[in-house]
Amino acid sequence: MPTALPKTIAADIPKAETKSIHEGETSKGDIRHQFGDPDWSSVDDARWIFEMRQYFPWGWHMCIAYGGQGGCAEVGERPIKIEYLDLRFDASGIVEEWSTPAVESGECIDDVVCIDTEQDEVGSTVSYHLRNGPGADSLEFHAAIRAEAYDGSLITARFADWFEGSYGFDDARPIALDDPAGVLAVTKYDVIFFVWSGEDYLLTKTISRKNLQDVVVEAKGKSRRLILVTVSEYNTFEIVADSRWFVDVDGTESIAEVLRKPMSRQ
Repeated sequence: MPTALPKTIAADIPKAETKSIHEGETSKGDIRHQFGDPDWSSVDDARWIFEMRQYFPWGWHMCIAYGGQGGCAEVGERPIKIEYLDLRFDASGIVEEWSTPAVESGECIDDVVCIDTEQDEVGSTVSYHLRNGPGADSLEFHAAIRAEAYDGSLITARFADWFEGSYGFDDARPIALDDPAGVLAVTKYDVIFFVWSGEDYLLTKTISRKNLQDVVVEAKGKSRRLILVTVSEYNTFEIVADSRWFVDVDGTESIAEVLRKPMSRQ
């Protein structure tokens, strides 16, 4: 059983970028500009937490060689660990102290903060998989899209959150647990938003693509928001990565690119 080397499998904040954080100097505005909105914040907003990376630590693995063939196969998996950026602010919003704790996936950072768990008494985040539903590959979603997009084929669909009547980051607030969360779908003729009820996807918003006057991607640090403008309203969507509390930048840009093209070219 040879020793397996550490291996990073997802990185959102490189370790080197934390060198710009200085206790007593760096402000919340500086942090938000560099890293975007936090994945978790305390009720008094004095503590912010970001996920930095997911990785396999040092460990053991078994190597089984198949008869008559070279090479080997790893049996089992080392537990995935998650490294966080944990920031504490003083009353004026300046970094008072910070650290980069690492815990196994599914474990709490401390007695207060549990990322990707059910909401606790201090308002921790909820897993996007629970909030947004099983996703665009699920039977539930396919049933919903067949019922609503009978006149146009599905082009793409992504997990998303919806800010009704808002334009990008003008509202200057992170996702709240009562914001509509589900799947944003683009079909040949419409943009459709489905909200997960806990059992199935419910049609919540339909925007005809012929009514789109502008499609904007607004950036704030590492965050992105997709803004759909019609003659009568704004709708902002935040496209999020599968089951995670991070913005899907590539997904946001790809949806915007599709919607900016004339429909006749689809």
